[in-house]
Amino acid sequence: MIWDLSEEPQHPDAESLYPAIRDYISEFLVLDHPFRKGKVCPYAPAAIKQKNIFFSYAGSQTIKNTENLIEKSINEWQKKKDSGLFSALIIMLPAEFSLKSLLQIQRKKKIKYVKKQLMIGATYSINQSPSIHCSSYYPLRTETPCLIVRPLTVDDLVFLNPKHYSVLNRIKFLEKFVEKFEEKKSERIEKQVNTAKSLILSYKHKLLTRNLVISISLALALPLTFFLTKL
Repeated sequence: MIWDLSEEPQHPDAESLYPAIRDYISEFLVLDHPFRKGKVCPYAPAAIKQKNIFFSYAGSQTIKNTENLIEKSINEWQKKKDSGLFSALIIMLPAEFSLKSLLQIQRKKKIKYVKKQLMIGATYSINQSPSIHCSSYYPLRTETPCLIVRPLTVDDLVFLNPKHYSVLNRIKFLEKFVEKFEEKKSERIEKQVNTAKSLILSYKHKLLTRNLVISISLALALPLTFFLTKL
């Protein structure tokens, strides 16, 4: 079950966790960003006004069941949200949820959902990911561990090129970014799209070079192996 800001939590275990997360969304994210123009989250004010922010709770005894609850929440959100407006789903997890498991789930789901032009991120109390505008400002810290799912935006390019993903996954992420924004007419968007295209070409060249080196190595190794077996 998911709910919006005008409703009470639809899960009893979420009742004590929800107020802090609600305030994070409705009060903190709409503040002026201290290190750039605009709000902490540029999309939050409109999404709140349009009642297009949703919440859910995914608490379970096993990681597998937790992942199933996450999937169900996202599916319900995709059916319920207004597709023409910016929207987000905040999936709360138990306060004691393992940070390692949270990040493993987030990274796994990101591969799946970027294909659908959605972004999924994690917030938690000791999140060390700083604002891209100030290395000592940490806007992704919440008392309760959460996964936040929302549509891919033009500002997400920086999050589609992390080194903890394979080169092939990074190419796929960037291709989805280009697919979504290539037809948008804006100087800023065009610049982001061109940057993504350049990264794609660079990574494809890297893959081609690596595969060529492997092929040459194998071609040289096979005759040597054959020769050694005849000694």
